Amino acid sequence: MSTAYHPQTDGQSERWNQEIEAYLRMYCSRHRNDWVKWLPIAEFAFNSHVHSATGYSPFYLMYGFEPQFHIPMLSTVVPSADERREELRQAREDATSALTLAAERMKEYYDRYVCDAPEFKDGQKVWLDTRNFRVPGVSRKLVDRYAGPYLVKRKVGNLAYELKLPKDLALHPVFHVSLLLPHKESQLPGRHPPEPASIEVEGEEEYEVEEVLESRRYGRWKKLQYLVHWMGWGPEHDSWEDAADLVNAPKVVQKFHSTHPDAPSPLNKKTKS
Repeated sequence: MSTAYHPQTDGQSERWNQEIEAYLRMYCSRHRNDWVKWLPIAEFAFNSHVHSATGYSPFYLMYGFEPQFHIPMLSTVVPSADERREELRQAREDATSALTLAAERMKEYYDRYVCDAPEFKDGQKVWLDTRNFRVPGVSRKLVDRYAGPYLVKRKVGNLAYELKLPKDLALHPVFHVSLLLPHKESQLPGRHPPEPASIEVEGEEEYEVEEVLESRRYGRWKKLQYLVHWMGWGPEHDSWEDAADLVNAPKVVQKFHSTHPDAPSPLNKKTKS
């Protein structure tokens, strides 16, 4: 069994599955519905095959002799129990040594390109890898490689962290450390301008809408919402707002719908698949 988005599993089992699949692919019928009856022969073929890692077949390590593919002639020479036990002991010791050597060699090659997992503190900003995001209607190659930055809420287990995600991002908030990248604040002068001030409109505090990025029907009542990019703010502050909250920005909304006529609008009830 393997966990989601973390495919490192038992390599020996993976090789076993690949070989059995290749065997069944060659021998089962064109309808692919008789593969079950080929499993015993596939098992026999695999267990009688000499493995490169151990130098022995699994059959020999279990029983102390190679399987016979024909009916042998009767023989009066029968090895004693002590001799058979010694053969099995020696074969298994050799196989254990070969497997240990192979594991050390694989670890040496693996460690060349692997480093220790980074540690994140509570409240630290991190970028989230978008490789597992589902973005309908958009090519995967055109989606941003990282989203955020988001705040780390707490560490879960040894290699996972819980993030503080926006409410409109329907994802489980716990992610493996391999999907996270530390956020580094720019040290260049002028890269951190002061946050823009709000505008008072009819006695209420408002912020200026620079662009509408997307629209959707959301919630039980399929309310129309817009993804808004605010004037003077970075992309991390983009937010979904109800259409009723954008009544003072009709030109920006109209520009979005003229550019994206198929997007959900007040005149149609179309939703994205």
